[in-house]
Amino acid sequence: MPVLPPTEPPAASAPILSAPARRIFLGWTRPALQAVAAGLVDRHLTDEVVDLSGLRLVLPGARAHRRLLELLLDEAAARGRPLLPPDLVTAGQLPERLYTPPLPLPPPEVEEAAWRRALRELSPDLLRRLAPVVSGAAETGAWTALATTVAGLHAQAGAEGHTFEDVALRCQGDLLFNDEERWHVLAEAQRRFRKHLHDAGYRDREAARLDALDAGITPLSGAPSTLVLVGLVDLPGVVRRFIGAWPGPVEAWIHAPAELASRFDALGVVEPEAWQEVRLPIPDANLRVVGQPDEQAAVVEEVLRSLDGRWAAEDITVGVPDAQVIPYLVGRLKGAGVPARVAAGRPLHQTAPWRLLEAVADLLDGWNFEAFAALVRHPDLTAGLLSDLLSRADLPPAAVADGYQSLHLPAVLSGYLPAGPESGEREGRGESYRRGAPSGPLLAMRDALQSGLAGLVAKPGHPPLPPRRMAAWADPLRALLIAVYPDHGGAEGGRRLDRQAREDRDLLAFVQAAERVFEGFEALPEGLDPDPVTPHQAIRLLLARLLETAVPPEADEGSVELLGWLELHLDDAEVLVVTGVNEPFLPESVTADPFLPHTLRSRLGLADNRRRQARDLYLLSAILASRPNTLLVAGRRDAEGNPLRPSRLLLADDPEAVARRVVALLGGLEAQPGTTISEDAEHQYIDESTDVDMSIVSSFSLPPEPVLSAPGGPPSALAVTQFRRLLVDPYRYALEQILGLETLNDEARELDPMGFGVLAHDVLERWARMENADRMTGEEIARALDVGLDARFDQRFGARPLPALRLQREQLRMRLHGFAVLQAARNAEGWRIRAVEAGPVGEGVPVEVDGEIFFLRGRIDRVDHHPERDLWQLLDLKTSESASTPDQVHRQGTGARRRWVDLQLPLYRLLARGLLEEGIPLIPTGAALETGYLLLPGGSEPAVALANWTDEELEEAREAASVVVRLLRRNQFTWDPATTSIRPGDPLAPVVGRGVLQFDEESEASGPDAGGGPHD
Repeated sequence: MPVLPPTEPPAASAPILSAPARRIFLGWTRPALQAVAAGLVDRHLTDEVVDLSGLRLVLPGARAHRRLLELLLDEAAARGRPLLPPDLVTAGQLPERLYTPPLPLPPPEVEEAAWRRALRELSPDLLRRLAPVVSGAAETGAWTALATTVAGLHAQAGAEGHTFEDVALRCQGDLLFNDEERWHVLAEAQRRFRKHLHDAGYRDREAARLDALDAGITPLSGAPSTLVLVGLVDLPGVVRRFIGAWPGPVEAWIHAPAELASRFDALGVVEPEAWQEVRLPIPDANLRVVGQPDEQAAVVEEVLRSLDGRWAAEDITVGVPDAQVIPYLVGRLKGAGVPARVAAGRPLHQTAPWRLLEAVADLLDGWNFEAFAALVRHPDLTAGLLSDLLSRADLPPAAVADGYQSLHLPAVLSGYLPAGPESGEREGRGESYRRGAPSGPLLAMRDALQSGLAGLVAKPGHPPLPPRRMAAWADPLRALLIAVYPDHGGAEGGRRLDRQAREDRDLLAFVQAAERVFEGFEALPEGLDPDPVTPHQAIRLLLARLLETAVPPEADEGSVELLGWLELHLDDAEVLVVTGVNEPFLPESVTADPFLPHTLRSRLGLADNRRRQARDLYLLSAILASRPNTLLVAGRRDAEGNPLRPSRLLLADDPEAVARRVVALLGGLEAQPGTTISEDAEHQYIDESTDVDMSIVSSFSLPPEPVLSAPGGPPSALAVTQFRRLLVDPYRYALEQILGLETLNDEARELDPMGFGVLAHDVLERWARMENADRMTGEEIARALDVGLDARFDQRFGARPLPALRLQREQLRMRLHGFAVLQAARNAEGWRIRAVEAGPVGEGVPVEVDGEIFFLRGRIDRVDHHPERDLWQLLDLKTSESASTPDQVHRQGTGARRRWVDLQLPLYRLLARGLLEEGIPLIPTGAALETGYLLLPGGSEPAVALANWTDEELEEAREAASVVVRLLRRNQFTWDPATTSIRPGDPLAPVVGRGVLQFDEESEASGPDAGGGPHD
């Protein structure tokens, strides 16, 4: 249907006071709430009582309510009078205290559902004008996201008394972009939204408020007669209109001296224009400029240390306009033994129950293996649903999933899963690749999960559960929470939760918030819940409703309070440090809004950047005037190292101070004076007597163990491939081989170089063991390799491999076809394959080093023989991208500095002595012997690259092997930061402290030229 513009202009939202408000200027020599409490008690003190029951105090937030009531009680007690308290209300709650809606206001779930339905009813043409990325077939989550966005616009415009049609009219004129058409579409959705609410028996809050203003406000019987506005430096237009329509007295208590009266309007709200050119002198001693968030936290710690116990924790407040600084502050203060309390609480999406349900939703949405591996990592799952399975398992669930994923790289957890051996020794990573990982434990975990999710998934072998109305999923989701948390207070027989324990507090907050949402979903009228949803959609809808919820902080009077910027003005702690004095946190800025750009916001009277700057300039002025020793801390960079802009409030000073401050903010000044407590004045706590010790930013170190040793004594045998590890980095060898440290995760989405090589080894080994393999033609070899590749690939990766794996299979097929040409030529030349994956039996091949026997172990990929030439070749298969010669791999350096870094091929000559065929040595003593690589590179044709070392060079290799054996026998592996191959970012880096905390000399030593050559 066509959308037509309204015929009448929108109503103005400016207040028309029934009687002039009385403005009371408190001055700003003391904190605001202290001055308000003293003034109210003085004005309403009688011989019998301090009677404030006739007042309705309107403040910005609930925290200010609580603190003002405490101060009122203290003031009344100091005068020996009882207190009759006032009615306390926030500015956002005020309208509903002044009128009674004719119909109930909708619960949030009902409101969201009404918006969702209204948007989905728009014609495709209108919808494309509104949001081209959303279509009629989009899933519920996409509609919910759009509904949430539109509901936010509805609230913002409604706060100033505008409908979406009003906004469409305001788009006309000289705006850079006329968005009138899109707002007309939104207006159509808004009309449908309000109709759906009305049909369900509800009235939209914004419309109900405008109706009440049109009808006039009549004070309710027994309600307070006087409105007292405290600290309201900014007010939405509709709230201003309610105050203006109030027939009783109105008082605005303003925390400023009377000579600044022209900077405030009739209700005590700052006048933006009057504050644009105001200067704010900030003494240098009140400002610190440091680097990243950890350094800001270090400044706060230094300030608290300088207090030396002269103030209690409840007398200290830290402001955090930039929430990124909070974790650093909490950690820093905890390390200093000072508990911190984040007044805003912790977002619910950071709690364990939230993350658990999020992981369950990801799993139910396709049962992909990545989601499964993430879910089984959740500790609450292993303590709940998988607890019985864990009691019988050898490995934790994450290890089972990672081990299976690293070898088989499954895409999904349904259908055929490749199975490896259920038990058995594994002789290293390559052997693990060949043998595969058992599927039994994995399937047991999958079955346990399906059982625990019984109400959300179908039984094995049954069709998937059909979508249902959102209300129908409430009980299955409750059952899931009880199954995971069987001992929580909501479960029958559950233990009593301890509110002092963080985990219990998180769980209690989540369960209570979730239950409110469940009740809201169950209250949805059928007309607003028409579209059935799947289980994963239901969970995501639940989490979307909880996104803005927080876990209330623990009540702890012995903690330093961490407050957001807008709460600092009405805080009255003696000691105040404000961190994060940077853009866009202070002043708060709104940029790049896709629906409400800055110019349109200004035209609509919404809070824009100009109003916010005026508000925050006043607030900082009042804070510094009432608490002149407040310390401001600005950062130069965020946690990721990105540059931060200084707050404009720091530049509202005289030109000389601004110039000096800009240099400091850009990092051109040395460390500025620090902060200590001066004892000559009760309220003064900043002095310039010392420098802040910024070394506390890195106040601990994490060195590795200086020396590692094999607890059972040195080994008596070693695989020939391990000599390289000892030559390049003995300490790393000890970590991996002696301590058994192994990188195991589920990050791989394709075969790594070793996995690719092992797959190639497997296919070629199976082909080489075929009868007459060394007499086949090229076409026969290629056909056999194709069959072997597909069979091994399906066996290892299942019927639904990841896309990258399918691509790698074809890449390997191309290399194998090239190998077929090479091998056919060797067959024609007379070469015969005598052994594949051949190795000595028993302990290995004995060699003598310093009069003692040491055993060599290992496997040779191919042993070929040319009968006519009586020549033997020991070949090692290489599938790396580039084709390196044996000498390039085994030796590094030039001239006299050339040294051995790998001994595999030279030691093959010794290993060959242990190769037997029916109990007889395979290679006769004294036979002509060559070693080399069978190259299957990615960038060139396959080839055989032989090693051409002289007898003297081979003797050097044997001596290098003896050095390695002596090192093993010494059993002392020493950490050397100058030669280690462990770099920051290496999986082993955290074990040795690399990339966690690092000294400058180590950073230099671990550069690209440090230490030995490459490692496996």
